[in-house]
Amino acid sequence: MSELAEANRAIECMLAQQEPFPAIALDRYWNTLRVNDGTRRLLSLFPECNVPGPANAIRFLLHPHGLRPFLQDWDALAGRLIQRVHREIAANPSDDTMKAFLDELLGYPGVPRRSRVPDLESAPPPFLTIGYRLASGIIRFFSTITTFGTAQDVTLQELRIECFFPADDNTRAVMSARVPTTDLS
Repeated sequence: MSELAEANRAIECMLAQQEPFPAIALDRYWNTLRVNDGTRRLLSLFPECNVPGPANAIRFLLHPHGLRPFLQDWDALAGRLIQRVHREIAANPSDDTMKAFLDELLGYPGVPRRSRVPDLESAPPPFLTIGYRLASGIIRFFSTITTFGTAQDVTLQELRIECFFPADDNTRAVMSARVPTTDLS
């Protein structure tokens, strides 16, 4: 079996092992490549979200028709995520795709003014918790990101697997309940 096939099996295993909690496989531009059922369950809690364009994790969080209306402390989250994009551009200044993505994000209404200027001096806080407002209360997640650190294949080098963990007992209970899933294909 080829190394790429083995890597794909590892990705599927990580996504499956994260159940019942969300996990997504992303490319370097945060485009969503694969999701697990936990991600589908989470997104089914927000059926009114309708983001144009390809599935993209940051776009889905920050776009006015995505999760933005449901996010607790959207300004702080937007600032942190946009600064992350600024850092990606600083690390790869010739990446026109990333620059265009930043322009898109900065074009969203209500983006914090401080996000327009890169802040490469300040270290981001080590932990990011995202809160989502539901009719029944708030659910909160923190995440970890896994990469193939020694991959020689450029596709694998740029792949990220983000696993979301409940930040409290309420979130654990909501995500462990049986909720219908939606198709993200």
